[in-house]
Amino acid sequence: MSSIPFEKYEGLGNDFVLFEEESIFSVSEVVAICDRHRGVGADGVLFVIAKGGRFGMHVRNQDGSMAQMCGNGLRCVAFHLVRRGYAQPHIPFVIHTDGGPHEVRVESICGREALVCVAMRVPVWNPRALPAHILGEVIERKLPEIDERVRWTALSMGNPHLVSFEELSEREMDRLAQKVLASPLFPEGINVGFARFERREGPVITLRVFERGVGWTEACGTGACAAVAAAAATGRVGPGEKARVQMPGGELVVWIDKDGRPWMQGPVRHVFSGLWLVEKNQGGCDERGGEKNKGESHLAFC
Repeated sequence: MSSIPFEKYEGLGNDFVLFEEESIFSVSEVVAICDRHRGVGADGVLFVIAKGGRFGMHVRNQDGSMAQMCGNGLRCVAFHLVRRGYAQPHIPFVIHTDGGPHEVRVESICGREALVCVAMRVPVWNPRALPAHILGEVIERKLPEIDERVRWTALSMGNPHLVSFEELSEREMDRLAQKVLASPLFPEGINVGFARFERREGPVITLRVFERGVGWTEACGTGACAAVAAAAATGRVGPGEKARVQMPGGELVVWIDKDGRPWMQGPVRHVFSGLWLVEKNQGGCDERGGEKNKGESHLAFC
């Protein structure tokens, strides 16, 4: 039996188990770690690299699948790197992800909590980037294959998002989310956001996100950025205007700069530290269903 140290972080209730270990866990191990009854419990697992002043992050969802990008996870990783002394507060640094490099800055720290700002990638509106079997950009557009009445906006924030500003009941949102994820329009799945826009001393977006590989989440950083980008593309939010995005787990502030890049600012918290116990040479199943021995695969920079 051996042990691997981990840290537990959360950003607006979107929680993660973070490892600096380079070995990639099998799908079954990730699922076991995220299990809220028999494991540590999390929405996903973050794998972090800090070598030679260069930082990397890989994300695995609760079901063991890969995620190209995670905004709340990225803020957690930024805080972790500062906590460990790999990076400094108030000074911007770059974290490489499977969705590309992102500039981050830990703006303030108060005990186990921090406020972190992230420069997200410029949204990509081409459906092929999602990927989606749809011709032309989807901006406030009906998708009859999903529903004849609802209008959607589709974009990639390094991971795919489909956003609707329709007034919908929770039952309708759940039905549509399940229908979207089962649709052949999105062969690799997609994150589904349901937003309500209003102005209360500035733009406010109330958002619920159904994440692929996770389900309904307390918060979704890339989902918040996708909602504000969709609001900007449809004239609801002006350039540089800061929008408060309110989710079940709390609030993020998001704005779009003059280059079309979303910026996200929000809190994160270090919850606790622990050890994950593993059997030496423990076997598992990889994503293709084949046998895999622990320690044979290694995390690498994207």
